[in-house]
Amino acid sequence: MEGLWTRSKDDWKDPYATYQYVGSSLGRSNGETLLIELLPLPASSTVDWPPLYNERFPGQRTEYYEQTLPKRIDRLRALVDEYHPRIVICYGRANWAHYRSIFNLQGLGEEVVAGGVKALAGRYGSTVVAFTPFFDYRYFPHVAIEAVGTRVAKLMGE
Repeated sequence: MEGLWTRSKDDWKDPYATYQYVGSSLGRSNGETLLIELLPLPASSTVDWPPLYNERFPGQRTEYYEQTLPKRIDRLRALVDEYHPRIVICYGRANWAHYRSIFNLQGLGEEVVAGGVKALAGRYGSTVVAFTPFFDYRYFPHVAIEAVGTRVAKLMGE
């Protein structure tokens, strides 16, 4: 989302520009963003556990978390330490505690950015880190996105 936030202040408000950016640039090998999930097995919700996953994790989600989270947290921290991205955006409040441990941001408090939406932004070395709700207009409306973008830009010194 860095490109969408920094190219033009109003690009993200335009659904077509957003669609074009996502379709042509977001998470592409030749682009400016990397998309990575905290937990790599896809599921339609935090309570969904597809039957196929029981073959590898018969203890279901609890076993998956116990086996996967510590390694993922260490690996993601190592990647950020190695590559020093300008911005990391961690979305989805359900995982904020895990994101805090990746970036050692335990003391950073949440703030209400706009419309009652809670988010936070801080620094991890030279990287600006933002924690946001899930990217959906019901949880993260434009006014809140703009507030987080303003906070990120301020932390970046722009």
